[in-house]
Amino acid sequence: MEKAHGAKGGGLSAGEKKSFVERMNSVRIPVTNYCRHLLWRRGDLEDALQEILTTAYEKYPQFEPGTSFRAWIFRIATYTVFNINRKYKRESERFVPMESEGPEVHPFIEQELSYQEILKDPDRILAHVGEEILAALSKLSANERAVFLLRGLADLSYREIAGILDMPLGSVMGYLGRARGKLRRSLTDYACQHGMISRMGLV
Repeated sequence: MEKAHGAKGGGLSAGEKKSFVERMNSVRIPVTNYCRHLLWRRGDLEDALQEILTTAYEKYPQFEPGTSFRAWIFRIATYTVFNINRKYKRESERFVPMESEGPEVHPFIEQELSYQEILKDPDRILAHVGEEILAALSKLSANERAVFLLRGLADLSYREIAGILDMPLGSVMGYLGRARGKLRRSLTDYACQHGMISRMGLV
């Protein structure tokens, strides 16, 4: 995601522009990673990030000081991606893993113990990048994936997620539970098929 100093336009004072730049730069990496995992098509990432930046800049005068900028920008990011995804029928899309940014991480499935730990706590998969992880995420519904990523990548509270997605708190917890369950099953199947773990050893 381009740093906020690339935004152009009028309407903001010098102080507001400085504040906007600082706030945007503080969430640049998590917002980029969130969009990367939430989008259905790899080629839409750059357009999505630019649209988020433009929308946030235009709406920044409406941001209320003292409230969570992180929740505010992730709301914009969520609906920007949802609108882009609506252009395509998911069932006709072939999943194409997106490349990650940043340093490479060692495969977390080198040892059975480490993989079992991931299965017990699916949120930890976001610290690792691999084709099997992205494929598992692609099987989640739009709401399941959004809730899971907002919790795991954006580190938002259940109430903040409920506000972003305009859904009851109970629904957020329900989607999160289903997402974790689906991811656990998908990763278990993958690991067993590739001889990384045995089903007998799973808890």
